[in-house]
Amino acid sequence: EQQQQQEEAVEEEEDPNAWSEEEDYSLVAALRLHLKGSRPTEKERWEAISECAGLIRRDALDCVGRYRHLLAYVRAVRGGGEVRRKKKPMLAKKKELEEMARTKKLAAEAKVLEERRNASGGRLSKEELGFFIRSGPDANRRATASMDINIPQVQLYGGRQELLTDATLKLVFGTKYGLVGRNGTGKSTLLHAIADRQGKLPPHI
Repeated sequence: EQQQQQEEAVEEEEDPNAWSEEEDYSLVAALRLHLKGSRPTEKERWEAISECAGLIRRDALDCVGRYRHLLAYVRAVRGGGEVRRKKKPMLAKKKELEEMARTKKLAAEAKVLEERRNASGGRLSKEELGFFIRSGPDANRRATASMDINIPQVQLYGGRQELLTDATLKLVFGTKYGLVGRNGTGKSTLLHAIADRQGKLPPHI
């Protein structure tokens, strides 16, 4: 609240015609004093309001404009909406320029994406799709379309111990396997070797 009052004080220093808090209270009091229908015309009513104490700097049009601003403020608060306070002229201009630059940048990026999409026959790129493309013309080239693994002449060592010699590693895509063996026979070593891509694993897997 203290920061808000300081910002309002700065705004008043920059804009000598800005409404003060005392003037707002005076306007509310004048509105209660001169209710709607208390004068033959609305013009006379607002002229009487502008002549009340605390509103010596204001005319009828100023009072009408301020009343509409306060009314919109109250409606926004009651409706749970966000109340937009008056920004400083320079900050508002800066924000407008930043928004224009951001819009221009987004438009340029959209134009580039549209050109790429048209060049690829209307297909979305992998960046737009947001996931890895395994098939189709946009996918990375692969040596084979098969997801199976068939590696002959596999040799595996666990330290100085030779675990596999001239073996064949064959795994069929989609098949569930169970690795069974006594402790120390090299089960974990084999899995680590596959995870570390030791051997001639297909690059697309």
